[in-house]
Amino acid sequence: MSATEYLPMVFCLLLLGGLFLAIARMGAAGTLRRNGLVGVRTTATMQSDAAWYAAHKAIAPTLRACAWAQFAGAALVLALGLMANNSAVIPVGLAFLFLPTIAMVVAAMTRGASAANDAHRAWEQDQQTSPIHH
Repeated sequence: MSATEYLPMVFCLLLLGGLFLAIARMGAAGTLRRNGLVGVRTTATMQSDAAWYAAHKAIAPTLRACAWAQFAGAALVLALGLMANNSAVIPVGLAFLFLPTIAMVVAAMTRGASAANDAHRAWEQDQQTSPIHH
């Protein structure tokens, strides 16, 4: 196989890494708004902004690491693809595509959900003790 046949995998790694990095930056900065498409979407995060922002701040470091792993994977796939008759390109590319994505999902389910639940409970308590209910 020629190196150009591996370019779609390189593109996917770069695209997914860029998406993870953008979400990490927006989550850490508190600029990622609640939505139904991107981010940690649990019952708690969808009910309060406090939970949403807490979840995304909690997972931002993991997302950043996953993004950089995918960028490194893209470079490695490209380098291996330039070598003649290298059979490791596809397994390496798939590993760098799936493993960081799985790590991101696990972090979202654990760290993100825990931070969101804590923030949501605090928000609910604040709503109950507030003299003005919305």
